[in-house]
Amino acid sequence: MKHFTDEICQKLCHYVYLLKDPRNGRIFYAGKGVENRCFQHAEGAITTDRVTQKLSQIREILSVFAEPEIYVLRHGLTEREALEVEAAVIDVLNIIGASLNIGGLTNVVSGHGVDRSGMYSDQIIEKYGAETAKITVP
Repeated sequence: MKHFTDEICQKLCHYVYLLKDPRNGRIFYAGKGVENRCFQHAEGAITTDRVTQKLSQIREILSVFAEPEIYVLRHGLTEREALEVEAAVIDVLNIIGASLNIGGLTNVVSGHGVDRSGMYSDQIIEKYGAETAKITVP
């Protein structure tokens, strides 16, 4: 299995990466990582029996003697920056997948620790524009 050396890991800091299926060129997963996180998905597909859409797709790729392509989208980030970028990328790729009718990512969650996920304008107005309730009776 591929991996980053310790020297590379120090230079990468936190990063955001994409997993791409080499058979059709589609991005199927976006994640944030540090050190060798981006390589652990393929290792997990080999060493565990867990069944998820992501691991199933990786197993299919490995079964034809290929590997998921790993694209590091941004690196040299703080953890907070990586969380923000990851969440935004997941939102955008899911919207694009839905609009092209090709489906979205295999991510189980839309990022961690970020409470500003994508919303339609009506949802923004509903969330932030509500008037403060004035309760006058106990």
